[in-house]
Amino acid sequence: MEVFPKVLVLGLPTCYETLQSIYSHKFNFINPNSSNLPLHQFIISNHPPSIRAILCSVSFPLTADFLRLFPSLGLVVTTSAGTDHIDLNECRRLRINVAGAGGLFSEDVADKAVALLIDTMRKISAADRYVQTRNHGGEWDFPLEMEVFPKVLVLGLPTCYETLQSIYSHKFNFINPNSSNLPLHQFIISNHPPSIRAILCSVSFPLTADFLRLFPSLGLVVTTSAGTDHIDLNECRRLRINVAGAGGLFSEDVADKAVALLIDTMRKISAADRYVQTRNHGGEWDFPLGYKISGKRVGIVGLGNIGMEVAKRMESFGCIILYHSRYQKSSVSYPFYSNIVDLATNSNALVVCCALNEQTKHIINREVLLALGKEGFIVNVGRGGLIDENQLVKCLIEGEIGGAGLDVFENEPHVPQELLALDNVVLSPHCAAFTSESVMSLCELVGGNLESFFSNMPLITPLKLD
Repeated sequence: MEVFPKVLVLGLPTCYETLQSIYSHKFNFINPNSSNLPLHQFIISNHPPSIRAILCSVSFPLTADFLRLFPSLGLVVTTSAGTDHIDLNECRRLRINVAGAGGLFSEDVADKAVALLIDTMRKISAADRYVQTRNHGGEWDFPLEMEVFPKVLVLGLPTCYETLQSIYSHKFNFINPNSSNLPLHQFIISNHPPSIRAILCSVSFPLTADFLRLFPSLGLVVTTSAGTDHIDLNECRRLRINVAGAGGLFSEDVADKAVALLIDTMRKISAADRYVQTRNHGGEWDFPLGYKISGKRVGIVGLGNIGMEVAKRMESFGCIILYHSRYQKSSVSYPFYSNIVDLATNSNALVVCCALNEQTKHIINREVLLALGKEGFIVNVGRGGLIDENQLVKCLIEGEIGGAGLDVFENEPHVPQELLALDNVVLSPHCAAFTSESVMSLCELVGGNLESFFSNMPLITPLKLD
């Protein structure tokens, strides 16, 4: 009778020497590697019926024939997590228990998997070999590495950028020129333009044809605006660069701001606030009257998503809606004016919310403003270039129109000095689209478009460039 139970060791597991030193007083480890006998003779010499347990590594296959050599075998312990080297069906039939490493190695194997991926993508071992074999004092010419996260160049510092970065920094490598003291061109060169496949931009950064050609691998431009007049779409089409915008995400918020600006200018809300702030000296108040909103004829220039939302809101105030657009819409009953001067003549107020392009630049000129008249008001939540700003300033100063609510300007961020002194003008820093809710929605939309692009999936809000 054995003093210690026999454990047959097969495949020489990595932990064997340590295991033997710790447990030799409890188990009799039978190791074929310590003998010159062939394995089969070694097993016979150790009386197979006396062996009740086998300790093995993944390198030793425990076949059905092999297992049947041990009539008293009750346990197989493998030092691996996998069991593909063991005939589990035969173990089940012979009622042999099997124990493995379970999840013991999960973290370590995961560490190694990540290390191998980073090593291959960032060429760590290759770089080490390169330096070891080429350290001769000359110029180094080591091939570029693959980025772990795809690079996204951020331009114009979009409103949602900080939130976007906090949410998606584990998926994308945001390259932000504002974080560097280098001039933009040098910053771009230092970040290897061919490795940049996506650009995230705001309306404040013009993406010209020359600029787009700096990035030979560029496949996507995501703008945080609904408008795209700051992007050379023809060049994007030629270079097969996808473009994604904000779509109709801001329609309601911009419409709210347009209505607010119109009511503010007509009812003199901001002017009244300034009056009280600067004239609260105890005397009689003598503030000029504003205009009633209900019943006014509101002409909308551009009856798209935003224009329709403006119309819906102004109708609830009891206003009459008229509109000018590229073409008459059969889905609405509002009076259509193909001539914008005629629209202005028949309106008490104009709300400008169309896209800016070659056809619509300065669509609001002096003739339109004079047609609107001395008691007419204009609101612009589209683009500054839709209005001839010099003529607007003249008409306001000369009293040719009643007032203006402006969220956009022709040469942003410059605002004509003359506008600052006028009480019949309400100014806003191109922020009609942005509310707490819309910024969060914008982050999700931008992140979704980036994820779609880098996953070779359809974009959420693609622009048709054909």
